[in-house]
Amino acid sequence: MDALKQELAHEKMAKITAEADLDAVKNKKPDTSEVDALRKELQALKDQHQAALQTSQQESAKATEEHLATRAALEKAQAELAKQKAEAEAQAKTAKADYEDLHDSLGSVAQEANKKAADAEAKLKEAEAIIKVREAELAEAKVCNQFKSFTTGLLIHDCPDQEHRSSISKNSNQRQVIQRRTGRQ
Repeated sequence: MDALKQELAHEKMAKITAEADLDAVKNKKPDTSEVDALRKELQALKDQHQAALQTSQQESAKATEEHLATRAALEKAQAELAKQKAEAEAQAKTAKADYEDLHDSLGSVAQEANKKAADAEAKLKEAEAIIKVREAELAEAKVCNQFKSFTTGLLIHDCPDQEHRSSISKNSNQRQVIQRRTGRQ
């Protein structure tokens, strides 16, 4: 029994020691230094993240603003380009129409000039032919006049042109009438 008492005392002592340890653990402040350090680190990371988020939001807003400004400038440039292109196309159409009108007009003028030149050339050839005929008639008249000293009858028979013979005959008759009036022969 003594052994039992001793064992019971030993158990009670172990129980009291365990309860004292339990109370010490319950009353003891927990060691939160690691948790506090982790919380501080987490807060620092949250603060960095918030600062980075604000910076990126500002940069995003700035980039969006620049993008919108660039887009507006691009749209303005495209509108200006479309306007200039339309003006250039209108000018090209006008120039083409003017060129075609000018080409047609010049073609008409050239045709008219060619026709006038052909008409003038034909008239020139006709005038040259008339001049040659007149020159031949003049030469014939000169030849006929050279023989004026001969008798009027001989001259009339020698001239081959019937009209010329009759005009020589008339001229000769008129000359004779004039000579009689003036007293010359």
